[in-house]
Parts: sequence; C-alpha cells; structure tokens
Amino acid sequence: MAVGIDTKEECWTTLSVYAPQAGCSGSEKDEFYLCADDAIRSVPDDHCLTIAADLSGYVGGERR
Repeated sequence: MAVGIDTKEECWTTLSVYAPQAGCSGSEKDEFYLCADDAIRSVPDDHCLTIAADLSGYVGGERR
C-alpha cells in the first residue's frame, strides 16, 4: 500500500509492506522483493520516502 501526502513544505510517500513468512516459497519471497523494489523506485525523486515494514521473514531452511 502506498500513501502520498502533500504538505506545504514537501511531498511524502509512505509504503507499507509485509514480507512473506517462513512457510512461503522462495519464489513468493523473490516476488515480494521485486515488487517492493519496483514500488520504491516508482516514488518520485523529490518526495520524502518512509517505509513501514515487517521484514522479519527469512530465506533458507535454517535459522542462525
């Protein structure tokens, strides 16, 4: 989800993202990061960017 806020001083874009959980496939995780990257890159250069995220998912079969 993306929200744009236009204030008198500047424009803000806030992205809210949630990483796939441990039980998700590697392809789902890859797709998430590709989509997140696309969303971040789509924010205009003159906007302030805030990312509100739950990125606690991990990739791989073992926790360390």
